[in-house]
Amino acid sequence: MALSATREDVRRLRAHGALVIEVLPAGDYERRHIPGAINMPLPELNEETAARLDRSRAIVLYCNDFQCDLSARAAARLESMDFANVYNYEGGKLDWLASGLPTEGSAAEEPTIGDFAHRDAPTCRLDERLADLTKRMSEGWNWCAVINQDLVVLGRVRRRAIEEHPHASVRQAMENGPPTYRPSMLASELRELMQAGGYDSAFVTDSDGHFIGLVNRLDLETARA
Repeated sequence: MALSATREDVRRLRAHGALVIEVLPAGDYERRHIPGAINMPLPELNEETAARLDRSRAIVLYCNDFQCDLSARAAARLESMDFANVYNYEGGKLDWLASGLPTEGSAAEEPTIGDFAHRDAPTCRLDERLADLTKRMSEGWNWCAVINQDLVVLGRVRRRAIEEHPHASVRQAMENGPPTYRPSMLASELRELMQAGGYDSAFVTDSDGHFIGLVNRLDLETARA
């Protein structure tokens, strides 16, 4: 049975010379794929095409996401042809993109919100007092991301809360569950959402909820202009 691979497994395997194969159709591959990956759509995976693969290398197969079964079926097909050391990256391309990792392809040049994320945006912890955040917010930031020890976003604190209740704790003033967006999202898509929703800032996180930065609508509109 093929081994299940996480995003970090794929990064490690690539660094050690693994062959990475995208089994989605050619159009999907050409638009965006993991750097160095080759394309072998599942319907084209047969004895003849498999004979071109290097059996001495670990092979990582991926498709779109956890709901896509193409990579699992491709892994089973290779195993039926006696390939060993086969891995199925179940999270697939969307998991890779959602973590802000590099890609290649025709769409790789389109700006994403990861390109505009302010990674120096202020963060704070639950046990801090709001007054302690004053200096961090002095550079014109309107939000402070509340994070835990693993950098996962728990909530946000607005500048006005600091001004109105300086002696309160972050835990008391925090707004729970703010919307977050993945770094792979196109800048144009988030700009339209922000314009429609009337908000000026958004948190960027990876697929595990880790804080990456904050995006301002002004930056996205300036970039378009």
